[in-house]
Amino acid sequence: MLNSTSDYFELFGLPRGFDMNYQLLKDRYRELQAATHPDRYAAQGDQARRLAVQRAALVNEAFQTLEDPLKRGIYLLELEGVYDDAQQTTSDNAFLMQQIEFREALDAIPKQSDPFAAADKLRDELTEAQQALYADFARDYADKAFPSAQQALRRAQFFRRLLGQLDDLEARMEDELI
Repeated sequence: MLNSTSDYFELFGLPRGFDMNYQLLKDRYRELQAATHPDRYAAQGDQARRLAVQRAALVNEAFQTLEDPLKRGIYLLELEGVYDDAQQTTSDNAFLMQQIEFREALDAIPKQSDPFAAADKLRDELTEAQQALYADFARDYADKAFPSAQQALRRAQFFRRLLGQLDDLEARMEDELI
């Protein structure tokens, strides 16, 4: 059951797809964690402990991949043999303009009269745009339109980076308040 050739969905007993039942994933993770925890194999010798550590690491890696929509999407494309991790730029002018506008909004936050409210507003906009891209991915993946699905993930990565930069900015602003 637990081997490195199992795909992560199979390992967790979940259907392969982008939609995820997070509660079922968490429940299954706890079960697998308990079954593979190295402490359970402490009395069985070095090889059994080493294998338990490897199985526990596989369970953790699988959970982290399936729990995260971006990682899950990339993993699905990898399973299909169509994921290309080469950084590609987009020639979609509308998306490029949207990126510029979001970056300008991020840069303007500290200058706002209520920067935390501005940060919340931008976070909502970025999250909404990212969720729309995940919906695009799910549709394109289901339709086996893999180039479009991959493009949606590349765009979603932009929003992930921008949300991370927003987190960093908010932390710096909070530090300045102290």
